[in-house]
Amino acid sequence: MQLTLEGAVQQALSTNPQLDVAQGRIENAKGVRVQAGLGPNPRLALQSEDMRAWQEQPRSFANDTENYAYIGQTFEVAGKRARRVDVASAGVHRAEYERELLKRQLRARVSAAYWNAAGAARTRDLLRENLRTYEEDVNYSGNRVQQGVMAETDLMRVQLERDRVRMQLMTAERDAEQAIVELYRAMGKSEFPPTTLTDSLASPRAVVLPDLARVLEVRPEMQIAREAVTEAESNIRLQHADAKPDPEAFLGYKRNLGLDTVYAAVQVDLPFRNRNQGNIAAAQAQLHIAQANLRTTEAGVKADLASAERAYQDERKLLQTLPDTQARAEEAERLARAAFREGGIPLLRLLDAERYRIDLETQYSRALVDLQQSIVNLEYAGSEEAGK
Repeated sequence: MQLTLEGAVQQALSTNPQLDVAQGRIENAKGVRVQAGLGPNPRLALQSEDMRAWQEQPRSFANDTENYAYIGQTFEVAGKRARRVDVASAGVHRAEYERELLKRQLRARVSAAYWNAAGAARTRDLLRENLRTYEEDVNYSGNRVQQGVMAETDLMRVQLERDRVRMQLMTAERDAEQAIVELYRAMGKSEFPPTTLTDSLASPRAVVLPDLARVLEVRPEMQIAREAVTEAESNIRLQHADAKPDPEAFLGYKRNLGLDTVYAAVQVDLPFRNRNQGNIAAAQAQLHIAQANLRTTEAGVKADLASAERAYQDERKLLQTLPDTQARAEEAERLARAAFREGGIPLLRLLDAERYRIDLETQYSRALVDLQQSIVNLEYAGSEEAGK
């Protein structure tokens, strides 16, 4: 089957179970927010007192006992409900940003695996071409040996070079197959069919260097860290509100010794010892931690962006010089082969020229992979979705 980079990314984003887990966390956080906004339920109390089973007959339950039926309601003060909702809302936002971060990580991971697999396939194909060249050299040298114009030891040298490239090709074929498996693993797949990657490794897309201020604004890591600070600040306000006791009012009916009366009461805790001071201190410490994490995250984002920009620029400079060197190596090999067949140079000179050209081809292929990877890293470090 054929697979484009964007197709691989979209498959990963549509079927990867990690995103289902992240969506589940969002739904869980939303449920917590709904629960945080609910007020306390009223309480119904039914009560009877002074029931004396040993009382002599005749006795009347309604006239000889005290009976109550009343409703109690707790009234939250200091905006506790709104404070709880603020904390829970920050949790929802953080879960949403965590899902966006996971999507970016998946896109970057799949993109990196795609270009790594494309590079492995390119190396495999180059070695196949080189092996065909060496097969031609072996056939040509074999004919020369039969004609008596070439030493058999020179033929053995060519055969050894051919066998060396053949072993390299076997390793490259294994690496290419393994790279496809790793690509599908990054996509969250459990099946690994033979695949042809259609996006060109040698045609890197244009990249605009990201603006640092924009990056610090939209990177999910920064948004997660800021939401953690917001959540910690909201929790401090909630803990201060929880320090204020909530009164509970009761109103109902009382029948006392045959008389119908109204029952009313108010109950409130007296905050003499427990003023929620422990939770307040813990919330303040959590705020300091969240603020420190925000500063750490900001420093990490700046470092990631600077490193990605430098790597991208360095890879571009390297690729600007390699094609000319590679062209000279190909021309040197062509001239060496022509001179060898005319008897102008020894076999070792030709073999050196071939090895040098193969090394440059491999280096150029690796440089193309590194450039594509640097683009993925730069887009991930920046404000755009990696690989998009």
